[in-house]
This record gives sequence, structure tokens and C-alpha cells, in this order.
Amino acid sequence: PIPSSVAPVLEPVREEIMAVLQKIFRMGLAGRSAPSAPTAATDDPLGSTALLWKVMQPPSHKPRLLVSGPEGMGQAFLGPAILHTLEGCASFTVDLPTLHAEPGARCPEEVLVNAFREAARAAPSVLFLPHIDSWWANGSPTLQASLLIAVRDLPASLPVLILATADVDSGRLPDDLAAEFPDKIELGPPNEKSRRLMFRSVAELVN
Repeated sequence: PIPSSVAPVLEPVREEIMAVLQKIFRMGLAGRSAPSAPTAATDDPLGSTALLWKVMQPPSHKPRLLVSGPEGMGQAFLGPAILHTLEGCASFTVDLPTLHAEPGARCPEEVLVNAFREAARAAPSVLFLPHIDSWWANGSPTLQASLLIAVRDLPASLPVLILATADVDSGRLPDDLAAEFPDKIELGPPNEKSRRLMFRSVAELVN
């Protein structure tokens, strides 16, 4: 959940994000009651999960959501809050520490591919890519290409949400990366009403 001290500012944004998810990832919001995805050993690798996904979403739709804006606009709170709302789904985080610290992996590209493979097996699931601008800028061309290929190769029949946050406006991301996220939420400074509510909330906590 979003901390009460910043809730007046970020709650309207969270509600906007949830409205988008209601359109692109309804099955994820109902993840607790959705059927479990089959394992890799199953003869039908898509099975009932894919069938239900086709009923709940257009078959050609791939849910992708980018939450971006200048650093410090609430990305650090919104990402975990969204994952909390989607706690009925398996979640997999891919960030710089994960890419370089997973034991047994030979290279970051292997960690990335494994995360996508596990998310596909666990569908409905969420792939969370926090600070994607940072690890994209610091990643090798091979890692960048691996991400684009992995995103594009996920079957549309699988309910796997790719949720990314960036500490820059989406227009400052590389075109080929930004293009993979048809749904975007742009963060900015709070309006006057939200600021008043936040300061009132802080004052109440102090008093």
C-alpha cells in the first residue's frame, strides 16, 4: 500500500493506473480465481489459462504498462503498490541487482530470459522492470536486444503483464524501448489540491 504521508498525492495516480489495468489486464486483477498455468511438461503449453485469457481480453492484446516521469515523482511507491494489488499473480522482478547477482547464471541475458520463461509458466503473472531507463542505459547491446526479443516473443495468448517504471519522461527513452509499451502513465508534479492534502496529512502525523 502507498504510505499515508504521500497517499494524497499518489492515490489519484494509483487509481489511474488501476483503470488502465482494468482494461488491459482484467484476468490479473482476478488472479486469485484464475486457473493455474500448466507446467512446461504439459502437452498443451497454453491450456485453460490461455483459453480464459482469450475470453477476458482480445487475443492479440499484450498487456504492457510504463509508469514514467522525473525522478522522485513516486515511482518507488507506485511500483510496489501495484504489485500488492496484483498479489494474486506471481511476480518476477528484473532489475540491475537481479541481473548481476543471481547465483548460477552465466550472464545477465540468461537471468533475463529465465525470468521471462518463469513468468510465462506461472501466468497470470507480472514481470516488474523497475528503473528500466537505468539498467537499459547501463546494459550491453546484447542485453538490450535480449529484452526486446523476449518482450516481442511472449505469446499474446498468455496473460503476462510487463510493468516498468522509469525515472525519466517516456519521450527520453530510446524509441525502440518506449514503443514496446503502448500504455503509458506520465508522472508529474502534484496539483495544488493534492499538495494541500499531503501537507495536511503530514501536519496531522506530526501533531
